[in-house]
Amino acid sequence: RQREEMGLARVTGEELEKGGIIDVVAVSQEDEPNTWMVKAVVESLPSVEGAEISISATTGTKIAGEMSQTITAPGEVIWIPVTVPNEVAEITVTRSDNGAASLITFQQFDLNGEWVGTYTFTDMTADQEAIQNQVPSGGSSGSIEEGCASGAGIAAVFAILEQLKGKPIPLTMDITADMEAGTGQAVVTIDISGLDLGEGVTMGEPEPQTIPFTFEGQVLTFQLEQQEGQTSTMTGTLNRKSDTWVIDGVIKSVGAGWSMTAEFSVVQQE
Repeated sequence: RQREEMGLARVTGEELEKGGIIDVVAVSQEDEPNTWMVKAVVESLPSVEGAEISISATTGTKIAGEMSQTITAPGEVIWIPVTVPNEVAEITVTRSDNGAASLITFQQFDLNGEWVGTYTFTDMTADQEAIQNQVPSGGSSGSIEEGCASGAGIAAVFAILEQLKGKPIPLTMDITADMEAGTGQAVVTIDISGLDLGEGVTMGEPEPQTIPFTFEGQVLTFQLEQQEGQTSTMTGTLNRKSDTWVIDGVIKSVGAGWSMTAEFSVVQQE
């Protein structure tokens, strides 16, 4: 009734329910170790006076910008950068209109163990004339190339990869890491043996590849074996999603007359 007297629409039950919630996410920043963007999401703001959104954190955490920001309509409040140098830290974001709050806990992580997920080719380009007589040499993507017929050219490889484009391929990583030194290695297995690649095309059992890597903060940089006339890069970013650790990454390869991009995502197994 008070809102109607002010010429405002009534507040629905759903708006009231959402008005008692504040969602908060932390997104790691790839270019800076231990640095995050913290974003608060307010979906409903029943009070005509708006609300003050405040952030607080455990000792040692550095937060850029004002610790409190006032909003008068549903939306987002962002703090960047937020630096969390400690192995364990907590960040709390609170809305003043009803005291609702969300807590983000940063925990020490351990890369060691088995990670399971998928590998997906997302983009590939090829100049057929330029690659027609090239022969694949294995290496960073050897588990796929070496499964092709002996002596097959890059063009034949791309014909198969086109069929795989957009299809999630089973991927496992067995990671051994020295957390203090920031180094490790991943035994990577990409299994396309069970996929339908067309009549007359069969793939053997996958051959694991051991790939060394370094990591700083949440970013892993893999040292792929480089082939003559080809450049390959592979990076991954570690994030906490719900109750699990996830590594999301990108693999890019560029050669004479061709390029290829794939994405991968693996979840740490308990």
